[in-house]
Amino acid sequence: MMRVLVLGIGNRLMRDDGIGLYVVEALQEQFTDEHIRFIVGETDIDYCLNVIEAADKVIIVDAIKSGHIAGEVSLLSLEIFKDQDLGISAHNLHLFHMIPIFYPDVIASVIGIEVHKVDFGLELSEELEKSFDFIVYTVSKHIYAITIL
Repeated sequence: MMRVLVLGIGNRLMRDDGIGLYVVEALQEQFTDEHIRFIVGETDIDYCLNVIEAADKVIIVDAIKSGHIAGEVSLLSLEIFKDQDLGISAHNLHLFHMIPIFYPDVIASVIGIEVHKVDFGLELSEELEKSFDFIVYTVSKHIYAITIL
């Protein structure tokens, strides 16, 4: 059975940038499959790379800023970040570059959640707060689809 890691990255101190963390924490309570681990990596690239070592498939849940509607959830291939110096991720783009170098056999995907506001603050924007349950639901559907492939 394939070992799947769902890794939430982001920064809780930067409002919507922490959405990936909050979603992964919410999903930990919902999934009971012993082959899926949920880890909150925050902004610690060394820790994130370390926990990826034990996985066959990695799903990164992260905040993105791509011009879409706040709260929109997109399933992205890690490949789209390969040739970009600066991408749509609000942070830690270098993690996306490091995974194929450190773990070339790991299958990796990114579930991006469109942000509304990234600045200093501990709470999510009203836009993401209002749609949080739907965001969690949508991300869980993507995880389920990825893990059965």
